Amino acid sequence: MKLTTALIGILSVFTVAHAQFPGCPNIDAGPDQTLNCSQPCANLNAIPLHSGATTTYSVSSIPHNPPIAYNQAGGTGVSVNTDDVWSPLITLPFNFCYYGQTYTTCKIGSNGSIKFGNYVSTTSPDQPYAYPGNCPSTGLRVYGDVFGVLHDIDPSVAGTVKWYVIGTAPCRIFVVSYYELAHFSCTNLRSTHMMVLYETTNVIDVYVSNKATCSTWQQGYGIVGIQNPAGTAGLAAPNRNATPAWTATTPEAWRFTPDGAPIYTVEWFQGASSIGTGNTVNVCPTAPTTYTAQVTYTACDGTIRH
Repeated sequence: MKLTTALIGILSVFTVAHAQFPGCPNIDAGPDQTLNCSQPCANLNAIPLHSGATTTYSVSSIPHNPPIAYNQAGGTGVSVNTDDVWSPLITLPFNFCYYGQTYTTCKIGSNGSIKFGNYVSTTSPDQPYAYPGNCPSTGLRVYGDVFGVLHDIDPSVAGTVKWYVIGTAPCRIFVVSYYELAHFSCTNLRSTHMMVLYETTNVIDVYVSNKATCSTWQQGYGIVGIQNPAGTAGLAAPNRNATPAWTATTPEAWRFTPDGAPIYTVEWFQGASSIGTGNTVNVCPTAPTTYTAQVTYTACDGTIRH
């Protein structure tokens, strides 16, 4: 950010912390400003990536810009040629906070969901497929926690389900990609979608390249949403709950952001000296000066990230 007058020059820069992925901690200090002689002071405004405690969530539409290709090389395949199953227990690459609890493991369902912890069904080792009702629901507990997209797809017919770990701390991401999955019953149909979990911010993204609808099977349900393990709280993306049935022919993406009390603080520096905290600071330089905004996130396990 550069602020100039005939008498005063300010060079205000900002930090963008580890922003290689869109859900990664970052801060933007805004565009350049210009001062004149009658206005020797200015407010510097920083906009950090918002992330709050995981007591509640909000959902928003975001650009369809998945962090990797849906058919990215490598990764670890699950549900290989097998329908309606949970993966073996997977150790997450980082602690992930979800609805107030910290998780280190998860399982991936072949029907488009993630279940946190070492989930073991009391009735069947398989992942259910029947029409489950709208999110949130206690009836959905056995289907998973993160749904992206939850519907009855069949890896035994076509497609791949893979998980990946991308990036470096504190900005690693855990990606689960469903590429060209056949639908059960309507085996000629294909759907492609992805779930992304972000380290530190605990943000969850769901990317949908396309989602077909098998209207003759299980009411054509499909869910983009999240809910707590008890099924008593959660939310779906707008018009993306189980009913009414929906189809996505144009790529879309949704972000589920923890929306409790902010887990970050913003501090401003002039050189090595702190000059204020908060998103806005007022400065009155008398010579060319560099200002830096730094955002600090406190992860759910107490780890401090800059």
